[in-house]
This record gives sequence, structure tokens and C-alpha cells, in this order.
Amino acid sequence: MAHYLDPKNDLTLINEQTKEAPKELLDNEYTREAVGYMERAAYTKEQLEVYDKWKIAAMTERSALKDARKEGRIEGKMERNIEIAVKAMEIGMPMEDISKLTGLSEQQIKEMIK
Repeated sequence: MAHYLDPKNDLTLINEQTKEAPKELLDNEYTREAVGYMERAAYTKEQLEVYDKWKIAAMTERSALKDARKEGRIEGKMERNIEIAVKAMEIGMPMEDISKLTGLSEQQIKEMIK
């Protein structure tokens, strides 16, 4: 059985003289990834070092943003629990129940009263 090569998905059409990958290849996520690997394989040592530094910086920034969002959610939840604790104290709810409701320790609640 003869194999037909679809020029829209044929990476063998790319060679040393290729300046830009055909749009049809880049539309497919797998061939786009393969083209990326091919491009990086052609980098000089200096270009690879720059690329690696950029990649590390991008990953570090992404991680920092993720941590900041997580911290913001935690802080927001803590603020909300404090608001609930204050309202619960105002209506005379027992300290033990406030602690269960908010997840704050009784010590944290007592410090808020001060």
C-alpha cells in the first residue's frame, strides 16, 4: 500500500533553506511543537543559553504569579472569616462555635477582641 504524504502535514518539506514554516504546519499543535523542537535544535550554544535563561525566567515568573494568587485567596478567605467572627461575636455566639464556623482558633478570635 502506497503512503500518501499530505504536504500540509509533511515535516520533511522543511530543510536548512526553510526560513519560515508553512502556516498549514503551524495550525496543527503536534507539528507546531515539532517545528519548535527543530528550531531549537538549530540554535547555537549562545542562543541556547539565552533561550534557557528566558525559559527559566518565564517559569519563575509564572510560579510567582501562581503563588501570589494563592496567597491572595488565602488572605481574602482569612479576611472574610474575620468579618464573620466579628459579626458572630456581636450577636453573642459562643467562642467555640465561632471557631468551628470560621476555622480560626479561639486564640486568634480573642486577639481580635483586644
